[in-house]
Amino acid sequence: MSNSKMQAEMLMSELVEFAEKMLRSDGEFHPFGGYLNESGRVVHVGLSPEVNWTSDRHRAEALLESLRTLAQQNTPLVLGVVSNVSLASEGGSSDAIRVFLEHRSGYCADVFFHYCLAEGVAIGNITAQQGVPRLFH
Repeated sequence: MSNSKMQAEMLMSELVEFAEKMLRSDGEFHPFGGYLNESGRVVHVGLSPEVNWTSDRHRAEALLESLRTLAQQNTPLVLGVVSNVSLASEGGSSDAIRVFLEHRSGYCADVFFHYCLAEGVAIGNITAQQGVPRLFH
């Protein structure tokens, strides 16, 4: 496994843990992000609660813009954005935690943690696909 993938997985693990915590306590969460800095520390990134966001899509775009600025400063090794999504499936739709990860080396992935809110948070299938780089240019 490449070093960039291992670093991305370190960040993803902590971000998913936070998303699960929010799902257990509130049954939902708004998009948030984070990054892994050069010393290997995860830094969480959110948006101002005072702003009246029109939608989670709008929040996610604002978050991406904020992370793009961080990427230009060359501070983070890996950036991540987490959102709560509904995915079409054969039986209708399923909820998932979506984690977009981008490493400054070029590694990029979208990972989906399908979940069910029955007596806590039960994570089901995990799917991943190649992501489209949007933050490091």
